[in-house]
Amino acid sequence: MKLKNKKGSKNQQLDKNKKLSKFREYYLKWKKWSEMEKEKKEFLKRNQNKSIKPKGYVARKIGVVSFWVLFGFMFLVVMVTFFSSDDKANADQKIEIKQNYATSPEAIQYAKNFVQDYFNWTISDEAIKGRNQTLEKYFVKGIFQNATMDLKQVGWNSSFKEAQLKKVEDKGENLAYITFLVKFELKRVPTPEQPENTETKELEKYFVVPVAYDGGTFGVYELPKFTYIYEDKTTIKEVATKGKLQKANVDIIQQIETFLPTFFKTYSEDEKDKLNYMLTNEKVTNGLNGTIHFDSIDKMEVFNGSKENHYIVFTQVIFVEPETGIPFKVNHQLELVKQGDRFVVDGMDNMTDKEVVSEGDKDKEVNVKAKPVDIEKAEVPEVDQSN
Repeated sequence: MKLKNKKGSKNQQLDKNKKLSKFREYYLKWKKWSEMEKEKKEFLKRNQNKSIKPKGYVARKIGVVSFWVLFGFMFLVVMVTFFSSDDKANADQKIEIKQNYATSPEAIQYAKNFVQDYFNWTISDEAIKGRNQTLEKYFVKGIFQNATMDLKQVGWNSSFKEAQLKKVEDKGENLAYITFLVKFELKRVPTPEQPENTETKELEKYFVVPVAYDGGTFGVYELPKFTYIYEDKTTIKEVATKGKLQKANVDIIQQIETFLPTFFKTYSEDEKDKLNYMLTNEKVTNGLNGTIHFDSIDKMEVFNGSKENHYIVFTQVIFVEPETGIPFKVNHQLELVKQGDRFVVDGMDNMTDKEVVSEGDKDKEVNVKAKPVDIEKAEVPEVDQSN
């Protein structure tokens, strides 16, 4: 009886454990489902919070977008203005350097043609009519009737000989005065009273032709006029180098004095290939290729250059025409470089830093003129021409 009770209690215990295990299983499932639901709600809540914008958020966004749009627009305006200004400046610059076509070679030739027709006439009705028709083509409207003269009363025929250009003056936009020295011959017309009088005169007159240009044609816009130019003596006092140059020492002067005859002999008489050995580069000079021969150095002056072992030399050289023996004096400026114990020529007549001094100008502070100085004043010995 006791065994039976023990067995019954054991079964009861098993049933109880099964019930607890089942309950635990449902409990765990319910807990897991609860946690999932909780997470789901939290996820939905977070998503909801994302879609809810804080107060003023939209306004700030609009402000940021507006700022960048406005900034971009202003940047574009600045860039367009900048480049437009450059284009306008370039256009203005082109206007500033616009050529005056009334001073062009074509205008000068036009004026010369006019002078030739103006100073050619013959005293006859047909010739006078032909001359008037020719001259009328030159003058602008309203001028020609004032330019004609009664040639029948002149008593001289005229033949144009030559017109030398003397001056071209800019008188405004596409306006100019072009001056010639005109040479022409007058021949007296015989008259019944003096049938054998054929006197001739050769005359020279400075004659000014006012020329205009309208973009298509040239024209004489005022009556031509006479003038005078004093050409007997130039008013240029000298052409001087700007700044100061320091005279080279006596030893260098003597060395260059020995070098120059050799150089000028090669320069004047030898071919280019041989001359190149005495030049820093072949573009310095082509030489004279035997067309004239070197005779002697007449004068020279030597100064220190802007770099060490560089020297500026002003010379007066005598060349002789080989076929006739006629001597010619010429000036040359050389830039020499000393390389070791020899000299080479780095430039010839290449100095551009000069200025024109006219009569009446105040003395300019210069040390050397662009003309040679007597060799005795340079205190150097006579040139040894045996080289």
